[in-house]
Amino acid sequence: MAADPYARLRTAVERFVRDTGGPGAQAPPGAGRPIPPGMVGVTIVDDSAEQRAGLSRIFDAFDATVADFPAVLEAAVPTIREAHRAVFTSEGAAGRGAWPALAPRTLRDRARLGFAPGPILVRTGQLRDHVLSAPAKITRRGSSVELRIEPAGSVGGVPKYVANALGTSTIPGRPMVAIGPAAAVKVTSTVQRALREVARRNGLR
Repeated sequence: MAADPYARLRTAVERFVRDTGGPGAQAPPGAGRPIPPGMVGVTIVDDSAEQRAGLSRIFDAFDATVADFPAVLEAAVPTIREAHRAVFTSEGAAGRGAWPALAPRTLRDRARLGFAPGPILVRTGQLRDHVLSAPAKITRRGSSVELRIEPAGSVGGVPKYVANALGTSTIPGRPMVAIGPAAAVKVTSTVQRALREVARRNGLR
């Protein structure tokens, strides 16, 4: 029986080498963790105050090169945005954990202004749309590739994004740009499919 030419591709999940264990658990690739030859580190940055990766993996590059990875990550952006949308829908639970409940005063203000008591961080939907439409920036650093979706601090001229994402002395942090465990599986599967396509183009059939 002929050897399966996709054997290495089918074992991609095992070849991630190390799952960081969840958002913010460890520093991203290229920040102290060596990347084995023939592999590429991928970092997807989240709303962590510590500037750590929300998703950090090391992929077997197969027949891809580091130069191929920006396009590979670009293919994963829609899946990542779905994850961010789920964070809003679940009030944080689909990301790094359920957001703190709104304070009674905030609930009274929402009622006075004609808004429903939930979802948290969604009144007109402007902040949610601001986050979900933020540009995706992909940067190469040696054997690492970083994807950063970083919404601008102001929403409609009001500096509300950073204050709500990271928190202040009076507002608890509610991370919006976050990838939870279930979404991480979808994102890594999307990257795997994109790598398979690169391998196909490079003659691995």
